[in-house]
Amino acid sequence: MSLSYREIQEVVESLQKELFSTKGPEGFVSLQKVYERDSNTVVLQLRANRQSYFLLLSSTDRLTRIYAVETKPRQPKTPTAFTMALRKYVIGAFHEITLSKNDRVITLDFGTAKIIAELSNIHASLILVDAENKVISATNFGQRIRPGCEYKPRTEPEDNSTTFFTGKTKTRFETLDDLRDHYEAFTTATEAQAIRTVISKGIKRKKKHLQKIVAKLNGELLRSEEAEHFQKWGTLLQSKIGQVPRGTEIVDVVDYYQEKLPTIQIEIDKKKSLQENIERFFHQYKRLTGAVDRILGRIDKIEKELAIVSALEIKLVKTTTIEDLEKLFKEAKKQKILKAKQKKQNAKTKEARVPYRTYLSGSGVEIWVGRSSKDNDILSLKLAKGNDVWLHARDWQGSHVLLRTTIAKLKSEDLIDAAMLALHFSKGKNDSGAEITYTSAKHIKKPKGAPHGLVSVASGKSIAVRLDPLRLEKLLATLKA
Repeated sequence: MSLSYREIQEVVESLQKELFSTKGPEGFVSLQKVYERDSNTVVLQLRANRQSYFLLLSSTDRLTRIYAVETKPRQPKTPTAFTMALRKYVIGAFHEITLSKNDRVITLDFGTAKIIAELSNIHASLILVDAENKVISATNFGQRIRPGCEYKPRTEPEDNSTTFFTGKTKTRFETLDDLRDHYEAFTTATEAQAIRTVISKGIKRKKKHLQKIVAKLNGELLRSEEAEHFQKWGTLLQSKIGQVPRGTEIVDVVDYYQEKLPTIQIEIDKKKSLQENIERFFHQYKRLTGAVDRILGRIDKIEKELAIVSALEIKLVKTTTIEDLEKLFKEAKKQKILKAKQKKQNAKTKEARVPYRTYLSGSGVEIWVGRSSKDNDILSLKLAKGNDVWLHARDWQGSHVLLRTTIAKLKSEDLIDAAMLALHFSKGKNDSGAEITYTSAKHIKKPKGAPHGLVSVASGKSIAVRLDPLRLEKLLATLKA
């Protein structure tokens, strides 16, 4: 479903002609704003020839694409680290857009930085590099694409790649507008189906829950009809007061409520006296008769809720546009048909909270940073392996940091990256520099009765670090979602 090389080539050639054909001052092209459609898709607002253009770039798996769209997308509440990095580094003059001669790789040159769009199906990614070709951020990191490392193009060929690179392959669309309309319709339909699925599942779950409650209440209602029996048994047993010793299980009484006055047997609790059993039967009678109105009231309330859910189910069948589906989604949340933790993007359940943030060092080693004092204890005393490198800002309150490598394999640059994060996530981050203690995690102990986050270090070394804003920015951009 991704764009072929030939289709990408036509899009790029069209953009080159439309954006950069004018000479002189009016030919100046600039990037004004960066918008985010989703975690793998951005829209660049360009200004050229006295008008605005919106260029979509997407590294979505099996749906990689580039084309001009007509309007900016709706924005998520919190943009990704990649989008924030673009907004920081590439706003300004846009020099050129080029396509690789032997791969689906597009380069957008902004002078001080470049956006490289790898749109193949092998490892699609949007990559931001600086003037020295070092990776700042990306939508998909990997062994070849790591923050702070020099960007290196892919060397492995695509499957059946020769069919794309002959230059003779026909595209699937008559015009570029047809191409854009096809993909926009497809992605909109996909988003709409995702919302529809979430609402539909919520409705089915809510209906099942309400129907289960009604069935239970109806059962209680049937039991409440037995209230007259408890009153009858209590009344008949009164005639036997003083005649039934404690420990009796069955009492024979004359049933005065029947015409022929038959003798019936009433089972009682042998651990209680006859008077206590009589009081118990009358209590059961009062409890069940009083429950009828309550049960009927609850059934009426639940049936009204079921009517609302059924009406929403009918409305869902008739709803077709994504805008109306989003309104229906909000309505379902308002009616508590959807759980608060559900999101319209997908039906995945909310993942358990992780007590640390994960970053990547320049060489790709994971760095775990505790989120709070309680999380520091969990990170250092439960999750850390004995040989992991443990770090903390000396003489400052702050996060415990784990570098997921050993002292024996420790690289100086990785140590500096981890120490930089230890300083940044401490109370000493506003100082120009500080000493960071580091050691193997097995040397970390918890003194008895110590507050959360306070540990003792059996043996360790220290390293002096100064905050490097550019290096820190690159580190923070590697945060895993």
